[in-house]
Amino acid sequence: MESGYQQEPVGGGRVRFVVRPAPAPRASGVAMTLAALFGLLVAGTTRAHPGLPEVAFRVAVAVGGGAWLHRRTTRWLAGRLDRRRSPGGMFVVSPFGIEVADARIEREHLERLVVRNMYRAEPARAGGATTKSHAAAAVSYVLCAESEGRTTVLAGGMTESTALGLLTDVSRILSVGMAAARERVGVAAGSR
Repeated sequence: MESGYQQEPVGGGRVRFVVRPAPAPRASGVAMTLAALFGLLVAGTTRAHPGLPEVAFRVAVAVGGGAWLHRRTTRWLAGRLDRRRSPGGMFVVSPFGIEVADARIEREHLERLVVRNMYRAEPARAGGATTKSHAAAAVSYVLCAESEGRTTVLAGGMTESTALGLLTDVSRILSVGMAAARERVGVAAGSR
């Protein structure tokens, strides 16, 4: 599934943006390795001639415990990645500024909008880590607003094309406010 966003007019020239993040790539290699090691450890520690009930019990513990360990490890790794890539988001834009969570960034204080990648892909190396790093980087773009020396993440977990489209749409709405401000300045200057 690809990332995306929806625009919804909420009145007064305000538009609500709701960002749907792309799913994080699964880190199944690490989780599978840990689960397999657990299974080998449990199943491999038997006496010389175990009975059928003991073998069945050890296999059940190895399979059940390995599956549990796989799920927990996958969830933990995905949570770490999601903290870095700030998935999703909802904010409201108007020609006068941006409202996100409990904060408001006035148009005149907004220095710039920036698209960043919050996941730094590591240099290519042997094994599957390179593919996972690039897959994580591909869905870790965020849209940030910079104002008064602070950076506010508006939404994240996007592909580059989605983030750039969002940047374009938000900039278009904000530029209406800039044009209106220029007109007010022009009218004020012309009336003197």
